[in-house]
Amino acid sequence: MKKIYSKEIDCFRGIAVLAVIFYHLPNSKLPGGLQGVTIFFVVSGFLMAKNTIRDEKNRQFSFLHFYYKRIKCIYPFLLFSLVVSIFILGISNIRLIGNIRSELPSLIFGYNNWWQLNQGVSYFDSYFNASLFKHYWSLSVELQFYLIWPFLFIVIKRMRRKQVFYLIYTLIFVSILFSLFLPSAKAYYHTVAKLFPFLLGVWGYFNRITIGRFFEQNSFSKIWLLLLASLCLILFPIFPYTLNELLISICFALLLASVDDVNIAKKTKIASTKLSFVGKISYELYLVHFPVLIALTNLFKHYHLKYLDIAGLFTVFLCTLLMITFFRKGVQKMRSPKIWTAMALMIIGVSVLVLRAPANRLTADQNQLQSLLKENSSKANAGENLLSQEKKILFIGDSVMLGAYQELKETFKKEALVDAKESRQITALPEILKEHKDLVSYQQIVIGLGTNGVLTDDAIEQTMSLLKDKKVYWVNIKAPTGWQDTINATLAKLPNQYSNITMIDWYSESKNHPEFFYGDETHLNESGRTAYAKYIASVIQ
Repeated sequence: MKKIYSKEIDCFRGIAVLAVIFYHLPNSKLPGGLQGVTIFFVVSGFLMAKNTIRDEKNRQFSFLHFYYKRIKCIYPFLLFSLVVSIFILGISNIRLIGNIRSELPSLIFGYNNWWQLNQGVSYFDSYFNASLFKHYWSLSVELQFYLIWPFLFIVIKRMRRKQVFYLIYTLIFVSILFSLFLPSAKAYYHTVAKLFPFLLGVWGYFNRITIGRFFEQNSFSKIWLLLLASLCLILFPIFPYTLNELLISICFALLLASVDDVNIAKKTKIASTKLSFVGKISYELYLVHFPVLIALTNLFKHYHLKYLDIAGLFTVFLCTLLMITFFRKGVQKMRSPKIWTAMALMIIGVSVLVLRAPANRLTADQNQLQSLLKENSSKANAGENLLSQEKKILFIGDSVMLGAYQELKETFKKEALVDAKESRQITALPEILKEHKDLVSYQQIVIGLGTNGVLTDDAIEQTMSLLKDKKVYWVNIKAPTGWQDTINATLAKLPNQYSNITMIDWYSESKNHPEFFYGDETHLNESGRTAYAKYIASVIQ
């Protein structure tokens, strides 16, 4: 028996939004929490297929009707939350809405993921100066899927069932190829690379009868085992990102297809978890949570991160519930002159703030660091870092190492080649090493990566297979992020696993020296860069 409203689907939405919120907490211990967005995408694909086919059967489907429903569902609260967030946070600290003039059209018209791609991923988008609306990229991907879905549905309608599945499998395969072969920073935002979770949701709906038959017997145990497996993939992301994303998409496509049958859904008792309450406000929570967490972290950045997490969770739910209450009351009283007056004043205030907002969110120190990174990158590209037979040490790092480029060159003279770039992730390390055709000529490799993402076993294994005959020095990280301790704990175990690795414990060396860092507590000022280069030299030499 089919269902119209499903508490179970709201429970899945609740899991998704909680995963995202926990991932974004300042002291996050949930590196796989970003897969909450993947769950949202699968749910959207499943529901688009279900609702469109129902409308077609009821002779209600049309392009105009479809787009009207999507706009009515998405835009009212989106615009309301945008205006409120810009107004309140812009008044409290106008730097928080830096660059909003450039960003705002992409937020409203649904191309924020492409805007972020064109802006380039930056280390400056840390918690202390990130865009308040950085998370809107996923909403833009959803809007783009909604834009193309009616056209895809018209094509599907005219195809035989077997042809439909061939088409879906082909599109999934192409999307996965984009995700695998685009640079990770681009793949994360790219619409095509993010299509396969939606398409697996569609696949789940089209296969719901077959899937339902499998789950008819022992429904409770089968579905809960599948749900627990999905949660383990979020809690412990041991696989490469795209594989993890694919497995979670498949799991939730199966779960959605199974609970679409009311009899199976009753047996699972998923609705009894009460997560459906969170799921019902998951859209509002998603829009509100990130600006709230950014504001709290900027206001109280010198407080212990653990307390920020607790305060952040409480404040996110409180602000979301307040905004929902004010929004609904405003909608109910739309004919009241007071409501229109309040709206007009707020829009005028937001317009003034947008016009007065700075061109970026960076402080003077951060602008200075940005200039330094550009200068160092230009020097390396201009030939100061040319290959030489005298070079014995290869440095591979991210923006922390790039900032110390000049100090490393002066400390190691002609012995070192420094290959450091912004926005590098550890998962890209094997490919970076393969790009060095002269890798065999280096005796020592110094790796300084980790401030930009999670370290995976797969990346370590691939890296060490390429460096098995080299002396490897790995610099751990000092950064006010939730994954700092996770990264450093993983790195600390490596010397026991690989005899050719020596740890450079920059965290212990620098943790009691706040004077080494800019305000983001990660990148190094002049004295920090000198100390960084000298400390690395003391370990190596």
